[in-house]
Amino acid sequence: MSLDVGFLDEVHGDYCVFDAGLIVVEDWVRLRCRYGCSSYGKFYSCPPYTPSVDETRELVGEFDWAVMFFFRDLDPGEETSSMGHYFQKQIRGVHEVMLEAERQSFLNGYYKAFSFWGLPCSYCKECTIQTNSPETSCKEGCRHPTKIRPTIEGSGINAFKTAENIGIDLKILQDPEDQTTIYTIMLLD
Repeated sequence: MSLDVGFLDEVHGDYCVFDAGLIVVEDWVRLRCRYGCSSYGKFYSCPPYTPSVDETRELVGEFDWAVMFFFRDLDPGEETSSMGHYFQKQIRGVHEVMLEAERQSFLNGYYKAFSFWGLPCSYCKECTIQTNSPETSCKEGCRHPTKIRPTIEGSGINAFKTAENIGIDLKILQDPEDQTTIYTIMLLD
């Protein structure tokens, strides 16, 4: 069985629909965020503010389908965020597309649609988390709380293994100036 998601072509036509059971959620992925990523604790889209690995496993288990979107050959541009992130403008475009994909999915009867982003939030040059107390929730402290979604990695989703499970070969960037593909996942039922 497959889904009728042709409406997504109008939003962003480069995607792959697959069985949500192929999504791999593992503890080490979130640990990599905690001990290796400069964004940890610095964006509401990143840990520790994202769903836990167990919460992500449970959430994925509530869905039969998922969609992986591909945003290919993006030029990194200049470092533009306070965290030294490249792709700031491109990431914002990806996030806007994913929010529209969720919206269109909802309007087409897939009311459970929910996205996980590749890379941290890009809406603000500097996240308000820097000036808020650690207990401040996204809803209370974020300038754009209705737009934010958790990152794939920060929620424990192993993007490499998941992509491999659906026949996609992810490439690791060797140089920050290389063009890249950003991957996102939307759960859909």
